[in-house]
Amino acid sequence: MSIANRILLGFIAVIVLVIALGALGLSQIGEVRSETSRIVTRDLAFVRQLTDVQTAQHQLEAATEADFADHAMGVMGPTADGASADWRRAEATAIQSLDQAITQATNYQATAITSDRAKAWGEISQSLTRARAILTDLRQRDLVAFQAMARGDMTAGQSQRESLLGPRAAFQQEMARASASLDQAIELGQRRVDTVYQQSRLF
Repeated sequence: MSIANRILLGFIAVIVLVIALGALGLSQIGEVRSETSRIVTRDLAFVRQLTDVQTAQHQLEAATEADFADHAMGVMGPTADGASADWRRAEATAIQSLDQAITQATNYQATAITSDRAKAWGEISQSLTRARAILTDLRQRDLVAFQAMARGDMTAGQSQRESLLGPRAAFQQEMARASASLDQAIELGQRRVDTVYQQSRLF
């Protein structure tokens, strides 16, 4: 083989190597972007979901207090279960929002990119599931209080109203736990993105 051919083959080999390294670099950049997009999209979506749950719960509590006031003033009017239409709408929204959050957290746990993230999503799901049970208990307590006040037993109604304080506090504690676990999941996601980025720099 002539020297010219050897030089030509060497030049071609260098070009192939450069192209291969460029393609690998682009692949790594694509992986970083994909990982980042997936993590950020999930985390931001769930931050909004938890906000929706809290908003719905606050609206339900406001509707509950409004019904208590209407019963106390004798302006509620006849209802099937002592609750107003506003309370029933708020209650349905609160349950729907919480159920959606539980489903979302469970799905994220099953498809998490790391075991640590899966564990964090699992803790979120567990906290929200406990909050769901508390919400069911609150619903029953609300209705018992409404019905007592509707039949004129204000003492029983007020007593039942006061019993809401404990479950409401417990609900907020579970939401705080879910938020703390979400903060952990976000931190783990940021670490994962940094790891993928550092690995991409090796190429």
